[in-house]
Amino acid sequence: MTRSIVSKLTLFVGVLIGLNTALLIGAASVTTESILGHQIRERLKTVAADRQQILARELRSQQSRASRFAGWTRIRALLGDREAGPLASASERPGETPSRFLEVILSHSDDLLAIWIRDVNGREVAAGGPRALIQELEPVSRPAAEGEESGWMAVPPRRIGGGGYAAVFCVEVRSADRRRLGTVFVAPDLAPVMTFLGDPRDLGETGEVLVGWRQGDRILLPIPPRGDPTLTEVPVSAFPALAEAITGSFNARRTIDYQGHDVVVAYRPLGMEFPEWGLIAKLDTEEAYAPVFRLRRLLLVMGGGLLVLGLGASNAIARRFARPIRRLARSAVAVASGDLSARAEVNSADELGEMGAAFNRMTEQLGRSRAELERRIAERTDALARSERALREQTHILQSVVDCLGDGVVVADSSGRFVLFNPAARRILGNAPMAVDPSEWSRKYDVYLPDRSAIYPSEDLPLSRAMRGESVDQVELFIAYPSLEDGTFILVTGRPLVDERGAIAGGVAVFHDTTRRKKSESRLAAQYETTRVLAESESLQQAGPKILEAIGGRLDWDLGVLWRVDRRGDRLRCAAAWSRPDGDFTRFVTIAWGVELARGQHLPGRVWASGEPEWVPDVAQVAEPLRNPAAEALGLHAGFAVPIRLQGDCLGVIGFFSREARPIDPATLAMTASLGSQIGQFLERQQMRGRVRL
Repeated sequence: MTRSIVSKLTLFVGVLIGLNTALLIGAASVTTESILGHQIRERLKTVAADRQQILARELRSQQSRASRFAGWTRIRALLGDREAGPLASASERPGETPSRFLEVILSHSDDLLAIWIRDVNGREVAAGGPRALIQELEPVSRPAAEGEESGWMAVPPRRIGGGGYAAVFCVEVRSADRRRLGTVFVAPDLAPVMTFLGDPRDLGETGEVLVGWRQGDRILLPIPPRGDPTLTEVPVSAFPALAEAITGSFNARRTIDYQGHDVVVAYRPLGMEFPEWGLIAKLDTEEAYAPVFRLRRLLLVMGGGLLVLGLGASNAIARRFARPIRRLARSAVAVASGDLSARAEVNSADELGEMGAAFNRMTEQLGRSRAELERRIAERTDALARSERALREQTHILQSVVDCLGDGVVVADSSGRFVLFNPAARRILGNAPMAVDPSEWSRKYDVYLPDRSAIYPSEDLPLSRAMRGESVDQVELFIAYPSLEDGTFILVTGRPLVDERGAIAGGVAVFHDTTRRKKSESRLAAQYETTRVLAESESLQQAGPKILEAIGGRLDWDLGVLWRVDRRGDRLRCAAAWSRPDGDFTRFVTIAWGVELARGQHLPGRVWASGEPEWVPDVAQVAEPLRNPAAEALGLHAGFAVPIRLQGDCLGVIGFFSREARPIDPATLAMTASLGSQIGQFLERQQMRGRVRL
């Protein structure tokens, strides 16, 4: 047991020493790296600034020199004589040609490689210097841009044969009246300054200074990189630091260079006169921070030594105080097991005794804290349970309310997934929620325009518009899902679903079935129209077609026939017929006028015989056809007929037929039967008028 306590104390002290050592090493490394990084960036900034000033000063100097050449009277006179004609120039001295004059200028200028002059038509007037060099530099000469008439750099510094560097500066030569006479081209030797710029002195083994100018999406490098002497151009994206310098930025930071190396780079533009130029000074991070790495290794060695010394010292101290620590450890084990009544034995007044007393006080405080914590936990647990029960009850109540609603409620999230689809919605739509894209809703749920002829565009559905943030009120739709028999008319209201941040999270649609109301309105309209026709008509021949059209058109039937009872022949004869304009019922109507039906024959005969209304939902489900062969050829499936009654006597039969199966509608049947009684009263009035006339 003593060895275990000693090991723990030794390990504890070792961990403390290790942590302290690690913190010191880390702090020293970070501080040193920060200081060194700042110094490196400042040094690179200084190098970049010095080289930039040297290069910019040299280029401006050469440009000024070209401007001075253009101002020479001799050159102006030469170009003026050339413009005047081919006669001998008075400005030329005997025995001296224009090219000889330029050669003399070159002989007195050590850093001038070539000079040539062209007139306004681009023809060479005179040239001094190697012809091969002039031919090499001329094809890449850049014309003057707007505002550069006072001088411009036509050819940026570039390598030429023999390992040197040359550039071409141009200046327009003008007469005293500012008339353009020609152009002077000067090619200075830039080898000394370019060599100096590429000299990596003060930049270690990996440092270098690079100059570049942009041409399209490439950066041209007149000074080859130190790591790749054959590299003369790179993509803009491969050299971000140089690209930023070209755009006019200047800074110093760590980045990745064109070779993929981690480097510290300082970059800056060449100057306002050279907007497409940039200059950088860079150094590999590994070399730049090498002192930090060496310091870190030294600190690690020193830290290891301190750790070993600390472990030895802590082991010796632990062995000396093993016994009181063991007693304290036993008490600690008891407390850790949950026995907060355990106390450490305090037999000394030294630090260990104070630690034991402190341990005892800590145990007492832990006991009080645990009791208080358990009390608070119990209170919080009880409150949480009550809140959870209340939330569950509220959720259940809300779900029950939504489920009990007579209106359909559908909620969809922003992706079109249904998150709520109450039973009323299933009943009204005739289908359960389907996991389909919102663009397929109209097709999957058979949603049509109110005229029931065209499919409703899915993107214009109220729920789709609500998901886009629109509020929609009372939009009428027709649902033709197969399970709904005759279909359903609904009125829909849509609202966007907004979260707590005000963002649109979906949409809500509330709708109710208006089919019964529409049918009721249609029945009332048919009843009103029939009453009006009876009031305005003089005879059944005049009123019959209008009555059939009023009832059949309003209630959406395809064909209507009114039969009158012929008392003499005891037969039903057609008195009026009507058909929907968009159907081909001409043949049936023609035949109906000539057909006589006996009592009990077919649907009209059965109604005549029974004196009661009759409805046939589907001819396929009855033993006797409801129509004659001509009607069968038209595909009629459903029909109903009601007697035209007067004081219990059947005066005729009115019937309607449809190509679609129709379930029995008691309200329609009752309404039509009532109209049959009104027609009977109309016939009685007609008979009374006839008797009065007689």
